[in-house]
Amino acid sequence: MANVSTKKVSPRLIAGFRDQSPSNMILKRRVMEILIKQFELFGFDPFDSATVQLETVLFGEDEWTDMAYFRTWNNQTRMTQDSEKMALRFDLTVPLGSYVARNIETISRPFARWQIGNVFRGEKPSDGRFREFTQCDADILFAPGVASDVQIVALMSSVMNALDVGFQIRINNRKTLNGLPIAFKFDPEILVPVLQILDKRDKIGEEGIRFELRGSPDDKGEFQTTDLGLSSDQIEQLIAFTNIEGENTERLDQAAQIMQGIPGALAGIEELRELLALATMSGVDESNILVDLSMVRGLGYYTGPIFETILTDRPELGSVFAGGRYDNLVGRFSDASVPATGASFGIDRFLAYAKSEGLYKTPLTMNQVLVAYQPDTLVTATQVVAKLREAGVRALLYDGEDITFRHQIGHAKVLQIPWVVIVGSREVADGTVALKNMLKRTQDSMSVSAAVEKILAV
Repeated sequence: MANVSTKKVSPRLIAGFRDQSPSNMILKRRVMEILIKQFELFGFDPFDSATVQLETVLFGEDEWTDMAYFRTWNNQTRMTQDSEKMALRFDLTVPLGSYVARNIETISRPFARWQIGNVFRGEKPSDGRFREFTQCDADILFAPGVASDVQIVALMSSVMNALDVGFQIRINNRKTLNGLPIAFKFDPEILVPVLQILDKRDKIGEEGIRFELRGSPDDKGEFQTTDLGLSSDQIEQLIAFTNIEGENTERLDQAAQIMQGIPGALAGIEELRELLALATMSGVDESNILVDLSMVRGLGYYTGPIFETILTDRPELGSVFAGGRYDNLVGRFSDASVPATGASFGIDRFLAYAKSEGLYKTPLTMNQVLVAYQPDTLVTATQVVAKLREAGVRALLYDGEDITFRHQIGHAKVLQIPWVVIVGSREVADGTVALKNMLKRTQDSMSVSAAVEKILAV
């Protein structure tokens, strides 16, 4: 007989991946239940996509990307030059576009779906940044009008209200940003790097923006970037544009003045005016929505209104719910025109915030009852726990090494289980159980049906 190795395997996790304890999962499930309720209240249906996708689907026919991702393979299959290359999905939106393209003839229009699922990215893990994380998306496809953008903004507001947190929804329009080269007379070819710099305003401040747009270092040698060829006047004009203040209508009026004679940019401003008006009619509090002309998001991805939600007491955490209009995604797979809009809730970021702030009282366990017994009352205890479950009570039948009542009740105390049903020799003889209220520290004898009634009455 072959010798069996006794060498132990390290139980370590790969960096950037996490296990989730029951208490963490209970909190996560509570937030997910709030999200799902709101998603479906707004008419979105559940959907899921395959976790493993072809690289051509994720990155295009040339399969080129600068993204760090996870490639996957069946180890029982020999890889050849002609083998299809597969990878784990890095978001939920690209697989959605692929699904719509494959079902373009039969899919309902508009198509509103919500999806919660894990995605994978190979980037370097850091504090709050993981290689596996959960995305919570809501999107409407075949939806060309501002009405659908409004529904996304109203959904974001409704979700944040249901989560009972202070928030602000910031909105802008990519069409307006696309007018900047014409308004300030610089080469449209440098619009993307200009917007990338402007998008960092919250991180590096106005002075950092000025240094990076100039392409020169500050006194500390920081902020050095490629010289974009912008004049000092153009740099100051760009900074002034992102600093436009006032009420939302005032901000839009100032932007419209700057964008005079630029039809596309003005169309973006009018879309924002309509979005604001309809959002208010949809129940979004005016104080919770702000036109932010410095917000960029998704270069090369978003095509119209864009929006992001921040927590007003922790703005440094960044956006927790963001998205916008993207009308070109399905176009990579099909010639069909599929205008779309949507948003993604950052549940991992929000859970870290909720946990640090102690926002929700969540139990350590889902068990309502622990059934305690002695070795000679196991049969009756098994029957009792079955009756509890039949009545809809979440019940755990204890099965630990220490079978003393003291230890069993102590176990319930550690897990903060609110009730203990005791099935001892005396209870079996009397045809009763002892129901112990762990919070009030009271104990009474009664029938199983009476115990069920009392437990469910709380």
